Amino acid sequence: MIKYNPTYIEGSWNGGWALDNHTISSVRIGPGPGDFKTQWTELGEALNQLKYKQKKENSSVIAEVMFDFLKTRKFHYYAIIPVCPSQKRKWQPLYEVAWDLGHKVNKYVDYKYLKKVKATTQLKSIESAKEKREILKNSFTISDKNKYKGKNILLIDDLYDSGSTLNEICDTLKREGSVDRVYVVTVTKTRTGDKY
Repeated sequence: MIKYNPTYIEGSWNGGWALDNHTISSVRIGPGPGDFKTQWTELGEALNQLKYKQKKENSSVIAEVMFDFLKTRKFHYYAIIPVCPSQKRKWQPLYEVAWDLGHKVNKYVDYKYLKKVKATTQLKSIESAKEKREILKNSFTISDKNKYKGKNILLIDDLYDSGSTLNEICDTLKREGSVDRVYVVTVTKTRTGDKY
């Protein structure tokens, strides 16, 4: 199994963890926006290959790491909710990971409960967490306000940066869905993300 190094991430959720850093180093080697020599963590490399090289077998590898980590936690959750994808693809990498994880933990994966209702610009080029929060305000809704009322849910995402997206989603789940507790697990996190 891939080695990983989980860290606690803070936000408006009840407990949150990133399973590892995304990269170890990234050095500029040219003037262009993509001119970097990047060294990934093992988990970061697996995620990168899943998302950008369509190495679909990595979804079960990543889900296995999540499963291994979740065995160390004492919290209980009713369902798994993956974060809505930021771009349209033929297949969604995070949804594949969620499906594999749901199978391993024997929990329902709800792809339709959380909905993005407002188009937003790509957030990775924006450095300010405050600006990201403003862009994301009222971007999400839920499909059924009673479905997880009073229940705990596990919210999963691929990459944690500033936490702006996860905080907005968590606030939506609690405000609109009256969920009891939200736990967050992300596959990786950036090394330089802003604080929430």
